[in-house]
Amino acid sequence: MAKPLISATIAAPAFYGLNTQESGVTLQEGFASHADNCIIDKQGRLSSRKGWATQTVSLGGSTGANANINLLGMSDFKDITGTDTRLSWSATKFYKGTENLVEVTPTLSSGDSIAAGNWQAATLNDHHFFFQRGYEPLIYTNESGSTEFEAYSEHDHTTSGYPEANTVLAAYGRLWAADTATNKTTVYFTTVLDGAKFSTGTSGTLDISSVLTQGMDEIVTLGAHNGY
Repeated sequence: MAKPLISATIAAPAFYGLNTQESGVTLQEGFASHADNCIIDKQGRLSSRKGWATQTVSLGGSTGANANINLLGMSDFKDITGTDTRLSWSATKFYKGTENLVEVTPTLSSGDSIAAGNWQAATLNDHHFFFQRGYEPLIYTNESGSTEFEAYSEHDHTTSGYPEANTVLAAYGRLWAADTATNKTTVYFTTVLDGAKFSTGTSGTLDISSVLTQGMDEIVTLGAHNGY
């Protein structure tokens, strides 16, 4: 004789997160064994991801080659007035805006053209900085009296010298930069509140090889954590 079905209630399903290691037979009810299109919410639980809305963009109403832009990166710049500017880039050009993109590609002081879109960006004191290995850093700002987007050495705040870097961080009132291919143990930092000055004021370098206790290590990226 078949046993009657018994209803069961599972409170806060997947509260413990995703578990793909244990057998489904012994898995506690609070775990999920499979999760698609999920995020971890503020309480540390699995939650459904919000849907995506397709954003139609155009470059000043252009057609042809400019109608479809292969964007490789995007960064939001919030200036001191609270105004948000969305900056994006392809392998060769920079744009600002969301629905209608306006090209703002700066001219490099060396006269070279941009041919790669592996930029990292950071904001410090009303300026947005872009770094990529093999290229002079770039500076974007809405500051009155300054050029909107230009090469690092062309900016009116800049002093001589800047590091070759492909990773950048704004933290504790300074800009920090490093190159994960060359000088893999050196971090460069600017003077306080001015990301255009790597060679004056209280700027300097840190060599992490001097504090390593278990052999050599290399910089992979930069991050601010727990006050350090």
